[in-house]
Formats: sequence, structure tokens, C-alpha cells
Amino acid sequence: MIDEISLISEISSLFEGGKGSNVSLGIGDDCAAIVIDSNSEMVITTDTITEGVHFNHKWTRMVDVGYKSVVVSVSDVAAMGGSAKHILLSINGPPTLTKSHIRQYLKGFKQACDKYEVTLIGGNYSNSPADLSFTMTVLGEITKCSRIERKGASPEDIIYITGAPGESALGLSILNSRKNKLTAAERRLINRHKRPTPRLEWGKLLANNNLVSAMIDVSDGIALDLKRLTDASHVSALIHLNHFPLSRDTVKSFDCMGNRLWRLILTGGEDYELLFTANKKNSMKIEKLIKSGLIEAAAIGKIIPKGPDPKFFLTSGKELKMHQYGWLHNNK
Repeated sequence: MIDEISLISEISSLFEGGKGSNVSLGIGDDCAAIVIDSNSEMVITTDTITEGVHFNHKWTRMVDVGYKSVVVSVSDVAAMGGSAKHILLSINGPPTLTKSHIRQYLKGFKQACDKYEVTLIGGNYSNSPADLSFTMTVLGEITKCSRIERKGASPEDIIYITGAPGESALGLSILNSRKNKLTAAERRLINRHKRPTPRLEWGKLLANNNLVSAMIDVSDGIALDLKRLTDASHVSALIHLNHFPLSRDTVKSFDCMGNRLWRLILTGGEDYELLFTANKKNSMKIEKLIKSGLIEAAAIGKIIPKGPDPKFFLTSGKELKMHQYGWLHNNK
């Protein structure tokens, strides 16, 4: 089986990191960046979602798959502090795909495009012998001086997470349980999985005010995406789980799941929240934004000099051992 991280490293090496005369940021971050003029850049990202890997057609409506297709790519632009502008869509459809399926998918796709002010400008359709998949390419804009990358975190920087992480993973867990009767809380968690929110406005606010040293969106799990950020910055991290901003619905799950819930929250992915770092001076400004309600975030740890992988500590002070850090396409 192909190892995702090794493959990306091999591709980057072969293509010299995507270097080019007008490429200001190549392979290895949430987006690539291309110089437009002396003040602005175009940021570009692409994602694929595949039936059986990213969604199950049996209990996920196509309208929700369409909506989420936009979110997963727009979120990468949010992680750079940019504005998403245009999107391309490619569809690989198996023989079982019907026009009704596609119409419902496009309905959800357009709902998200309208909400986040993204314009569909083209794409492709191809027959597939087996699995249904969708590939999205998003083009965005950003000013040169405000672009945020995964690298840039320094020892003593404070680590923040936006929103209420873990809700998407819990929603997926509930879907997989195939329960017949759902509580209002369970339905809300499922909706957070099916229709996550890209943090575009929060990303732009942080970037435009130059408050962040490094940032990444949480797509494959907080633990894994934090590791990607620390690896890119050549540092490590300490996380204190008693500071995590858990929702009321998530807290209700603790009694029956214990540490298993923490591992689910940290590795489940698809929250599309922003994980970012800031120095102590800017951290004070971020706290003011939080108190004023302009951004929803919480400080959960700090950056330390390069060492072992990020460590996670429970309220008791005991370290939570991680068996895996998150979702990779070589995970079994």
C-alpha cells in the first residue's frame, strides 16, 4: 500500500518542490501560491472525495456531499488567510450514477458556493468503472504580506484551535452505528459532519492583522495536522486537553467513552477548524478578539523546541498515548 507522506515527499523531490519563476509557495502546504503582482498572490488547492472513503452513499444525501465538496477545498484557502474566489469541479461517475444523483449533488454544491461566494468556472465529467468521486480545485486571493504558512511557529508560541473540535468525528461515529432513533444532540453532531463550516472570515481576520506565526486547517485530525505544522516549523508541541473547547454535546459523551473519546477527537478529522500559533505579544491581541466575539478559539498548549512528536496531557497530568495521529490514505 502506498504511504501518503512518503509519496508526497517523493513527488516534491522529483519536481523540486514546485519551484517556478512566479511560484512563491510550492508543494507542501495547504495551498500553492502564484504571484499576480507586487501586492497580491493567487492561492490554489485541490481535493478529491471518493465514495467508500470520504462518504457512504447509503446514509449520506448527495446534496450534503455536494455541499461538503466545496467546504473541504475552501477550508485550505482559509488556512492561508485568503479569500476563495473560483472553483473547478471534475466528476468521475460509475454506471450506477443517475441524473437525479448529480442534480442533488449540484444543488448542495451550489448552496455552498453561494454561501461562501465562490464561482464555479469549469470542470470535467468522466465515466468510472467503479467508485464515484469528485475533484475540486479552488482559486483564491491573498495579499503577499498576510499569507500564512504551516511553517513559522517558534518555541514559546501559544497554540490555538477554533470552534468545537471533535464534533465531526462524533457525528461520523453515530452514523456508523446505524441507530434508528437519534436525539437532537446526535442529529446536530451528524450535521456538523455532513456540513462543516470553513473558517474563512476568522482566517482572514488573523492574517490581515498579522497575528499568526503558523496555521493549518484540521482535515485529517488535530494530532496529525499539528504534527504537520510542527514538522514544517522544525519544532514540537505540548497540548493540555483540559483547555480544549468541547461542545456540550461532546461533553455528554465522556461518561461512556473516556480516553477513547479523546483519541477520537484528536484523530477523527474533518472538523475544518483552524489550528494556529501566535507569539505571546500577539496572543494578548487574539484573546481580545475572542472576548469580543470576533473569533471563537481557545489556547490549548504551547510550542517547544524540536524533539519528540507532539504530546497530549489529560486533566490528571498523565500523558495520553497516541496509537496513531490521524487519517492518512495508507491507514488500514
